[in-house]
Amino acid sequence: MREFAWQIRQGLDILTHLIDPKAIIIAVEDNKPEALQALEIACQDKQDYRVVSVETKYPAGGEKQLIQVLTGREVPRSGLPADVGVVMFNVGTCYAIADAILNGKPLIERVVTVTYDAVNAPGNFKALLGTPVSHLLDEADYNPKKQKAPKVIMGGPMMGFTLSDATIPVVKTTNCLLVPAKKELVDDTAERPCIRCSACADACPASLLPQQMFWHAKAKEYDKAEDYDLFDCIECGACAYVCPSEIPLVHYYRQAKAEIRLQRDEKNKAEKAKQRFEARNERLEREKREREEKHRKAKEARLAANKAKEQRAAQSAATSETSVDSGASEAKDKVAAALARAKAKKAALQNTTSAPLKDVQGEEQASNSALTDKAPSNSPADDKKAQVAAAIARAKAKKAAKENTSNQPATPDNANDKTVSGVNDEQDDKKAKVAAAIARAKAKRAAQQNSAETPTTQSSSTADSDGEGQKRASVPEEKDVQPQTQQASSVEDEKKARITAAVAKAKAKKAAQQAAEDLPKQSETASSETSADDKKARIAAAVAKAKAKKAAQNASSAADESASKNTQNAGSENTRTTETQAPADEKKARIAAAIAKAKAKKAAAEKENQEQ
Repeated sequence: MREFAWQIRQGLDILTHLIDPKAIIIAVEDNKPEALQALEIACQDKQDYRVVSVETKYPAGGEKQLIQVLTGREVPRSGLPADVGVVMFNVGTCYAIADAILNGKPLIERVVTVTYDAVNAPGNFKALLGTPVSHLLDEADYNPKKQKAPKVIMGGPMMGFTLSDATIPVVKTTNCLLVPAKKELVDDTAERPCIRCSACADACPASLLPQQMFWHAKAKEYDKAEDYDLFDCIECGACAYVCPSEIPLVHYYRQAKAEIRLQRDEKNKAEKAKQRFEARNERLEREKREREEKHRKAKEARLAANKAKEQRAAQSAATSETSVDSGASEAKDKVAAALARAKAKKAALQNTTSAPLKDVQGEEQASNSALTDKAPSNSPADDKKAQVAAAIARAKAKKAAKENTSNQPATPDNANDKTVSGVNDEQDDKKAKVAAAIARAKAKRAAQQNSAETPTTQSSSTADSDGEGQKRASVPEEKDVQPQTQQASSVEDEKKARITAAVAKAKAKKAAQQAAEDLPKQSETASSETSADDKKARIAAAVAKAKAKKAAQNASSAADESASKNTQNAGSENTRTTETQAPADEKKARIAAAIAKAKAKKAAAEKENQEQ
């Protein structure tokens, strides 16, 4: 303040420009009159700058204490001077601001006082920051012989602390180095128990209870020490200076404050970690909810897409079903037509084989029912005669069947049939047997009619000249039956024989016509099939043609033979039983048989022409 008062004034000008305060007060203790005079001279042209002196009383130079002395305002416990509208700067700070703003010189040096009896040349030194303490001691001519042990205190006698090593550098807060001689300062190791004198409480400038804070700090009961306003202590050292037990109270307070700050830092770290953890959990939950929401939306989108796809598929399926239904209906129609044609073909084949037999059986049943209705109750003799007549009829039918199978004429059609369907000989035999059965049925029916028409006499039919001897041998009572049979024949037998022959011819003609009508249908069906089935269809058609042709021929021949035999039998019986029969009846029967044969031949020829 004595040597650089003007530069301090320049620093004040800069701070005034920056802060624009209402009042500027420069306070100097009254034990420094030269410094006070130098500052008054430097600030005499500034009416706003007030240079005042204050009472020299430790620790009146402290920040909070000086503010209270100058303004009467008390800084709050955990507050700052700005909270009461005051800003305070040290004279060293004002000097550094002027150097930095006006000269561009940063804070790289500090004025340090080196004093006490252990140095031979005490004084004030302008030392660069980072200069070792040992270097300053060398400049002040340190004499270690004046000390029991090397001891250097950084700071004042009340608030300073002992350095553990002389190589520690100078820092911004280093303002004084004390090097005391023997017995110049109280030894810190001479601590004794507290006597509860309360001298520390009387000397405390902050009106605290240093004794209570000491007890709790020593017991590490930091929460109770805080209850006694530990952090309001300015660490001035007045309590330790006046303590008769020489207890270093300030050291206990500093250690307690450090521990409390460490705990607070750890607590703050834990709180921040907890906040970070909670924030992380919240973030994870939020991300999880967002993912779930995203997945839900994606699922809904997929479901909607699938639904739309299904709807489109259903529509396309409906359209395709309509087309398929139309195509299927057409295919079904074709299949139905093919089945109808096949059924017609099968019916035609069945008609050609079994229709004559069924008709004969039906007529037989009808005639039997009629005979049973008309016939009176027969005696045992009549029953015996009827059995003889039935045996004769069966023998005749058997002979006719043998003649049909052995004496079948070989026509070109039959030759063609053998070449086409040589593998179907068994079926041809079956048809021949059917024709024989038809002939036997007709013969049986004729025999029944003959027996029914004979009122009280024995009824039997005579066999032809070829099979008469055999039937007589097989039937022992034929000799007795034959005269009666010759007398019982009548004109009605000839008429019924003619009717039977006409029916057989008509049925043969109808079967031939149906076979001829089925041939074009079969050819159309075969042409509509695939190339793989064409050959089979053609073979089946040829076989059907041959079967129909053969069945027609067999039916016509059987009908002709049965008709001719019946007519011959009827003629022989008529000639044997009665000589009064007119030649005209025989001629009519022969004419009818010839007409039937001619019609059958004509139908076979027409059928062959159509096939060709």
